[in-house]
Amino acid sequence: MLEAEWVLGPHTKDKRDMDEVCSFVEACLRNVVLLGEQSMKDDIDVLWKDGNEKKRALLEKAFSHIDSQAWTRMSYTQAVQELSFFDNARASSKFEFKPLWGKPLQSEHERWLADVFVGGPVFVTDYPASLKPFYMRANDTREPGQGEEDTVACFDLLVPGIGELVGGSVREDRADVLQRKMEEAGLGGEAYKWYEELRRYGGSPHAGFGMGFERLVGWVGGVDNVRECIPMPRWAGRMLL
Repeated sequence: MLEAEWVLGPHTKDKRDMDEVCSFVEACLRNVVLLGEQSMKDDIDVLWKDGNEKKRALLEKAFSHIDSQAWTRMSYTQAVQELSFFDNARASSKFEFKPLWGKPLQSEHERWLADVFVGGPVFVTDYPASLKPFYMRANDTREPGQGEEDTVACFDLLVPGIGELVGGSVREDRADVLQRKMEEAGLGGEAYKWYEELRRYGGSPHAGFGMGFERLVGWVGGVDNVRECIPMPRWAGRMLL
């Protein structure tokens, strides 16, 4: 995993913090993968493995025209609405798991969003708080279709052929809100007092993300099996050195 944390500018209590995080992640990936459109095509000729031209076309589309419009962004609520509409419109071959608000997005949902609905990378933001860890910042507003459950300022970046590549969030920096969420998660008391104090004494508004590096290699190399992207052979219960 690549793990990153950085300090945000002053909070604006709107979507700008989440936009900043998504823009940063997109820029990082563009900078790593695309140093020039022709350079990328030359590299892909070397890296590409399985010969699937459809997947290669989606990858090249994602990184072409570096100054063009940002990658698609949609909320979890919007994603569930699109998944439900598609699922209800089909007479057969429905999703194995029915898309419902408040339930996790399954791999089949993530791949449909990236591969079919968007046809490229898509940031899905603002998941229900019950699906995410306590340290993600609670949103101040609700959007239509959300219901009564709170959401948090987070995202998953979904890419074609892979599904989730990056996950991140704005971190909860309000000490009182963090304390309440920790207690709800069963993490109150003296054992975790030090974590609360990180926010209470000198904490700064910040955000972060984690990226699966082996998944990135699989995406840009057209490798379906992530095990083929791991530099050191490993499996459950054992690691070969």
